Amino acid sequence: MAADVRGLIPAMSMLIGLVSSGQAQVAASLDLTMATPYVWRGLTRANGASLQPEGFLSLGLANGFLSAGAWANYEMGPSSPGNLSDIGSARPGYSEVNLWAQYGRHLGEVETTVGVVHYRHLGTRANARRTSIDNTTELYGGFQLTSTYLVPKLVAYVDVDHVRGVYLEGSATVPLLAYPFGNPIVFYATGLAGFNVSQDVNVLHPDQGATFEKDGLTHFDFSLRATLNLGHRIPLSFNLEPHWQYKIDQFTQRTSPEAGDARRHVQFWFGISASTAVTLIPVGAR
Repeated sequence: MAADVRGLIPAMSMLIGLVSSGQAQVAASLDLTMATPYVWRGLTRANGASLQPEGFLSLGLANGFLSAGAWANYEMGPSSPGNLSDIGSARPGYSEVNLWAQYGRHLGEVETTVGVVHYRHLGTRANARRTSIDNTTELYGGFQLTSTYLVPKLVAYVDVDHVRGVYLEGSATVPLLAYPFGNPIVFYATGLAGFNVSQDVNVLHPDQGATFEKDGLTHFDFSLRATLNLGHRIPLSFNLEPHWQYKIDQFTQRTSPEAGDARRHVQFWFGISASTAVTLIPVGAR
């Protein structure tokens, strides 16, 4: 869940529809994203292309759903001294595996979510930027309005392990165009802002991890998403999502090891993904 359980991935919307409509008690989803570069909360983690598979199960409950899954990042190309890489140079490989669980519930026109995510970093080489020392756990909670044309969302992430502190992310999404009439192609625009409360460098505890340099706004992200919906018995969607970011925190401004990129304020990146969700145990099954 790099890109955002931390928010809901496109396949989650399929599962919400299955569960909330009473069509399923247990459903499964698979999601595969290619991102280039790999950017997380405004931070450039790897300059090359990454594959990001994710799978999860969702259990329909009264007025809500319980979900749990795993997300991974696979750096597709060998790193070089001129590129950022979590796993380090030499060969391609998995740099991160995250395990997460969350509960979501509709309260009138508001969709609420609470959950936990554990980050496991797999770098073992001498020049790896993230190793097991950087493993950490976050609790998160958020809400979004679902009945309005403009969909605002706010999520708070509380690190309870290596980094400590709070990170806030607010966004608003609006559909731009549907052709024809919402099926099969829908276009969306999203504006997002990150705000660091206390995940910056702690000079009193130098052994404590830090995600950002200072408190305050970390970055702004503007994205467009084109979603192609296919399938009837098994829903399938393809997504193309370019991002334009304005970087504020110094840690987010480094986009490569090059000296000239240590203070880069603007970055463009994009992701391509495919998502599917299937019913495993329908209502009334025994």
